[in-house]
Amino acid sequence: MWKLLDAQFGENVVLGIQDKIITELIGLDISLEEVWQSVKALSYTLYQKREYKAALTYHKTVLERIELNPNETKEAKQLLLADIFDETAHTLVYLHKHDEACSYYLSSYEIRKEVLDLTDMLLGDSNLRLGRCYRLQKNLQVAEKHLLQALTIFHYNQSIPRYII
Repeated sequence: MWKLLDAQFGENVVLGIQDKIITELIGLDISLEEVWQSVKALSYTLYQKREYKAALTYHKTVLERIELNPNETKEAKQLLLADIFDETAHTLVYLHKHDEACSYYLSSYEIRKEVLDLTDMLLGDSNLRLGRCYRLQKNLQVAEKHLLQALTIFHYNQSIPRYII
């Protein structure tokens, strides 16, 4: 995947061509998950450069193109969508757009709640992110509810994600 990106676009990937890049990649025989993981890796680089708006543009482009790939199962597409929503929300937090971030986190949470077992660690992660976002909004009662749900799931699994420690 990386070789394809390097060969096709080199080091000069300009923000204005992300739509073309992502549409062409989705059109190839590459899973949408692979395209998303590549965009996600690019996003982490953009975060380090503090180019949050650029990362957000890539995320939204993938969201707009997700229906172009009919090869994914419904459940796989839903979980992928939840991951994209999570990452988009994360970027919006960096941009101090907490209301919009909470909306994306909530969408991710609702998808995962529908698809996953109620004790799944990803659902715990969604609760944690939602709780943190609501805390940033000073909505402490709702934040507490989600943070307690996250801790309950982590306790059930006898595991806490490394990024919390």
